[in-house]
Amino acid sequence: ADAATWRRHVAAAARAVASPRGEAAALRAAADCLLPEAVRPSLGREVLAVPDPRMGRLPCAALVVDGRPLGVGVRLMQAPSLAVAMLLGERRAAGSGALVVAAPPRTDLADRLGLDVLEYVAEERAAVMASHGGRPLSGADATLANLRAALAADAPAVLHVAAHAIDCPGLPTQSLLLLADGPLAMGGVGSVSLRGSLVVLSACAAAAGEQRGHEGVVGLVEGLFAAGARAVVAPVAPVNQQATADFMRLFHERLAAGSDAASALQHARGVLAATANYGNPHYWGAFSLFGGVSPAARGEPPAAPTRWPFFLAVGCLIALGLWLLLPRKQVVVGGR
Repeated sequence: ADAATWRRHVAAAARAVASPRGEAAALRAAADCLLPEAVRPSLGREVLAVPDPRMGRLPCAALVVDGRPLGVGVRLMQAPSLAVAMLLGERRAAGSGALVVAAPPRTDLADRLGLDVLEYVAEERAAVMASHGGRPLSGADATLANLRAALAADAPAVLHVAAHAIDCPGLPTQSLLLLADGPLAMGGVGSVSLRGSLVVLSACAAAAGEQRGHEGVVGLVEGLFAAGARAVVAPVAPVNQQATADFMRLFHERLAAGSDAASALQHARGVLAATANYGNPHYWGAFSLFGGVSPAARGEPPAAPTRWPFFLAVGCLIALGLWLLLPRKQVVVGGR
C-alpha cells in the first residue's frame, strides 16, 4: 500500500479507539494493510513495533490480527527506531518501590479548560499503592517541587502519574500534565531525574504528541526518555476514567507480582477485553508501552563479569608475600 493508504488506515484506527462508538472494523482493516498475511507467521510471542514515522501514534495493541487484538495475543512494545530500542533496553532502574502522583480531582486550570473532574483518581491511587506500597503525592501535595524532591531523594522503579494531559499541536514541547500547582510541560520534564524508572501516565492521550515528518512523534513520551526513563506506559487516545482505574489495578497487580511491563499490559488488556462492560477497544486499546528490548530478549549472551579486581587482589597478595620474605637489615636502636 502507498503512504496515503497507510495514513488513512492509521487515522481510522485512531478514531476506533478514541470513542466507544468507533468503527471496530477499522482495526481489522488497518491490520490487514500494515500486517499482511505473508508476515504474520513470523510474529512471535514478543513483538517490537517500529511504525513508520509518518504513521504517528498507531494504536498497535488494538489492531485485530487473525480475529484477536494484537496487544492481547503478544507481548507488545513500541519504539521510534531499533537504535533507540536498543539504547533504552540497556537502562536499569536505579532504585526500587513506587512513587504515585495523583493530581487533585479539580484544579483552576482544568476548570478553565473545561476538563472533566478526575472522579476515580483516589480509587486509582489506592489500587497502585495496594500493589506496590511506596510513596504517594496526592491532592495538593502533587506539585512539581514535591515531585522533584521525591525523585532526588530516592529514584523509584515505578513512577505512576494520574492527571490530566493536554496535547499542544504546533508546539509539542508544551504538551503537559496538570499537577496541583500548574502544568508540567514536556519542555520542563528534563528538570526531573528519572534514573531508569518505568513511568506510567494515566492521562487521556498522554502519548499523542505531534507528528514531525520523518522525525516521528514528539511529545511527553520523548521528554520522559530524555529525563532518563527506561520505558513509558501511556495511552495514545482519550480513555474512560472508570475503565482506566480498573485497567491500572490489573496492570499494577501483575507488575508487582513480578511480570514485566509488556506482560502486565497484555494481561490487563485481555481481562478487560473479555468483559461485557469493557469489551470495546476504547476501554483498553489505547494503552501502549514505549521502550526498548533488553540484551537477553535480543538473544545476546549476558556480559561476562569483569575479573580484573580479582587478578589485582591476587597480584597484591603475591607482592606482599615476596616483600615479607626478603632479608632484612637489622637496625639496633640504643636507649639512654
